[in-house]
Amino acid sequence: MLAQVSLQAQGMKKAGDLHAQVVRLAVDELGRFSEGLCAVRKGEDWAFVDAQGRMVIPFGRYRFQRPAFRETLSGFEEGAEKTYPYFQEGLCPVYSPSFGDKQVGYINRQGALVIPYRYYKASHFYGGKAWAVVPSDDPEALKPYQSLQIDKKGRVLAELFDEARLLRKERLMVQSGFKAEPFCVARQQSPEGTRFLYLDMKGQIAIKGPFLQAHPFSEGLAAVMVERKKAGPLWGFINEKGKWAISPQWQAEPEDFAQGLALVEKVVEGKAQFQFIDRTGEVILTTQERGQAAFTAGQRIIRDGTALESLEGEMKALPAYSWVEGGYTKESPYRAVKLLSDGAYLIFVRKQGKNHFGLMGPDHFPQITPVFDQLEASEAASPLFARMGEKEGFVNRQGLFVLLLE
Repeated sequence: MLAQVSLQAQGMKKAGDLHAQVVRLAVDELGRFSEGLCAVRKGEDWAFVDAQGRMVIPFGRYRFQRPAFRETLSGFEEGAEKTYPYFQEGLCPVYSPSFGDKQVGYINRQGALVIPYRYYKASHFYGGKAWAVVPSDDPEALKPYQSLQIDKKGRVLAELFDEARLLRKERLMVQSGFKAEPFCVARQQSPEGTRFLYLDMKGQIAIKGPFLQAHPFSEGLAAVMVERKKAGPLWGFINEKGKWAISPQWQAEPEDFAQGLALVEKVVEGKAQFQFIDRTGEVILTTQERGQAAFTAGQRIIRDGTALESLEGEMKALPAYSWVEGGYTKESPYRAVKLLSDGAYLIFVRKQGKNHFGLMGPDHFPQITPVFDQLEASEAASPLFARMGEKEGFVNRQGLFVLLLE
């Protein structure tokens, strides 16, 4: 066990204390940091502050709304993933003071309106593209609005097809959004059964398959299932031309590619073996357990509450210290929660029937002692949202409150 030294005796601050230069925010609600800015609410108005608590976009300059829809990039679904305004790829949707069919535009991080109010609805940007909705002038349209794909200058890149008309005429039901990829998955019912194929943005069949199952494209590849006479149903990966990038060879459904790697399951001598493969199908790493997240921060992963790292071609548990009263021990009762881009990861320990959250550093040693009731990291370079008793705000990497809700 490490030497236990009383921080209070030395006059040192510990996790949960206030930083000497803490900024108090007289607001009603805190959002989370995104691209260096955090939304804060006072009454019905929202504003944005930076990591030092300085007002970047003041209250009353623009009208913001809580996201009410989950963005799919082929339209919008009910149920928002975030409940506060936020920037993504340098832009944030804003609403005009007057309501109507053209009420949404975009501002940049300096607060300038860079795309005027012209949309009924609009998503955030993904890969330089966003979906926006405008009134439709098509008399045959089954919906009163038309979905467009736009770039960061507001130029129309594509018009999305009418899904209702496609279902009525072609018996094709859209299964996924485009998510910045060029195709979406559609399901077709035929006498032979249900089959899957891919549509382009005009609603035309781009990759006809047909496939028994199909995933949306991710990083230029899509997992699909086909029937093989001798082997039965097998999964492989196709490219955007519909050609096999990795031939069908897995009976179990694989995960999609993320950061150049995908997780697949292979049975070896009657035992399941999980492998990370690259875009050519080459096995990069092998593990005996199924992963729950793709690689982040250089070959690290969190699986089943354990932080692991690529060591000698295999995934092995990271050496780590865990918190006990007054010090640390190499025994590890903590659980890993989320891996950050710099290799640090959120952890929690359960003590006296309650979870306490902290942060483990890239060097496997705790940066923030797990004493918080809630700890969230939206991006590695910004302060972490924290709640501890009646304190709520943001802490730095030492666990000291730097922004505090009054």
